[in-house]
Amino acid sequence: MSKQYKRSLSLSGIDTSTLSDARMRQMVRELLDNKIHGLSFSPYIEGQGPGTILESTQIRQRLLTIEQHVEWIRTFSCTDGHELIPEIAHGRGLKTMVGVWLDDDLEHNDLEVENAIAVARAGHANIVAVGNEVLLRDELSQEQLLSYMQRVKAATDVPVAYVDAYFKFVDYPEVTAACDVVLAYCYPFWEGCPAAHAQQPKANGSSSVKPAGPTSAQQPKALSHLSTMQSATC
Repeated sequence: MSKQYKRSLSLSGIDTSTLSDARMRQMVRELLDNKIHGLSFSPYIEGQGPGTILESTQIRQRLLTIEQHVEWIRTFSCTDGHELIPEIAHGRGLKTMVGVWLDDDLEHNDLEVENAIAVARAGHANIVAVGNEVLLRDELSQEQLLSYMQRVKAATDVPVAYVDAYFKFVDYPEVTAACDVVLAYCYPFWEGCPAAHAQQPKANGSSSVKPAGPTSAQQPKALSHLSTMQSATC
């Protein structure tokens, strides 16, 4: 074990090996009662997946499962019915991070962007996340991504973000500077970090993500990771 990990033991997560099933159930209930900050919301049911056209009735039914336990939801797309989610969620008192799915299908990207702009203009987006790991997948250039982000910025007054691995914000400082909010994934499992210490800044990469911009008034808010916006299929 490294000295860094030894120094950080007091900041580690809960050791569940010493807890009974009943105690863990109680802790989960307490967590849910106090509300999770947010969830990545997928309204698919068994047999569905990307390409399934979603309807508002199903979205409402799936939101019923989580709406009492979260403050935010995150979506990943603004097509195939996903563009209906933010209005329904806002109507239930939830805040929304509206996702714009980008890849190398430029025609579809245009539809995603236009639908996201419509959602934001209608007042149903608290943050618009333009792109998810598209630089990591090497499906768009930095210039292409920036052009999509600027389109949304120019057309709305909602904070605009990009989501990717933490190191991509170091590799692409112009993208970082263009973000009103920096949303950085960290991968302690894939990077071989022991589970007990995965929350540590050095382990999860957050120490390498800094606010960017020429002045404090113009700096985007740097979120070190998306652990507060947990992934879930609801």
